[in-house]
This record gives sequence, C-alpha cells and structure tokens, in this order.
Amino acid sequence: MVERFAGPDSFIAAADSGYDSAVASGFMPQVLVGDMDSIHDADAATNTEGLEVLSFDTDKDHTDTELLFALVTDRGFSPTVLVGGGCDGRMDHELAILAMFERSVHPDVWINDRAETYCVESNTHTHPVRQGRTVSVFPVGEGPWHIESTGLKWPLHDLSWSRSTVGVSNKAVADRISVTVHTGRLLIVYPYQDG
Repeated sequence: MVERFAGPDSFIAAADSGYDSAVASGFMPQVLVGDMDSIHDADAATNTEGLEVLSFDTDKDHTDTELLFALVTDRGFSPTVLVGGGCDGRMDHELAILAMFERSVHPDVWINDRAETYCVESNTHTHPVRQGRTVSVFPVGEGPWHIESTGLKWPLHDLSWSRSTVGVSNKAVADRISVTVHTGRLLIVYPYQDG
C-alpha cells in the first residue's frame, strides 16, 4: 500500500521504531528522529552509514511523530504521508496524531494497518473504490464546512456540519468517489475492513 506514495525521489524519514518498520518494508530512511526508546536496536540503527540521526531526550514536549513531521515540513517536503503511528495499541499516540490534523500545517495522508486517511482542505478528493466500500468523514480544523460529494450512498452536501458531526460508515455506490471541500477541512477515512 505504501508503494503507491513512495517514488524514487521520495524523502523517507522515520520516528523511533518506525525505522524498523521502514527497513522491514524495504525502505531505507534518510533521517531517524526520536528518543530511541522503542527501536529494536538503537545502537545499530544510529550507526548506520549515511543515516542522519536526531536524538531527543525521553522527557520532551512533543511525540516522536510530531518531531519528525516538524523536521519534514521545515525542510519543505510536500505532500506528506504519515505511515504507521499509533499501531502499537496506544490510543494516546493515535489521539496525538489526530490532533496534528487540527493544526494549520498537518499531514496530507495517514496510513496505518487499519485504514487510509486523507486530509482535504479547500480541494477536491477523488478516489477509486469498489462499490460497497466503507467511507467515513470527520470535520477537523476551523469551520464553516461546505462539502459536496458524488459516488456515496449518503451525499455530504446540504448537511449542517460542525465539529460534533461525523459521517461514519457511508458506502461507495460507484467505482470512484469525489468529495469537494469548498470551505473547512475534512478527514476522509477508508477502513481496510468493512463493518
């Protein structure tokens, strides 16, 4: 799944144990960021030739993922695809990642072992899907939200969106959906398991 987003010129950076996952998936990071408290073999990783390592104390104000994202955006890389994060069963880490989408500078895509999540702001998102696939949407950031859609069982327009409004378990009724966010910011989630 990640291969669709990573080209030969992609900048690959890892946060802590994300280094292990990247290498296991065939991607060699150019930068490793974090407090190195969950990486399998920190000594081996941090001594890898050609790998830039930015090590932080475990007592810090930001998660390793936040530190990594700040580095990537500071260096001007865009779009940004966040892979993993929060997959170790820690809901606090998942909520920290979700909080990143509330900020003015945020990831464009988040992929983990359960879903692909796209952040759309003042733009049109089109995506090939199989009919019947679950699609969920969540407003984030500042409103107001003006949203239109095609290809969904329950259209997203003519609805009064707010931060407490969610569109969980919508269904694709075409082989391609389109969601246009005229104003506001929206997370569009494609779970890998429907249900």
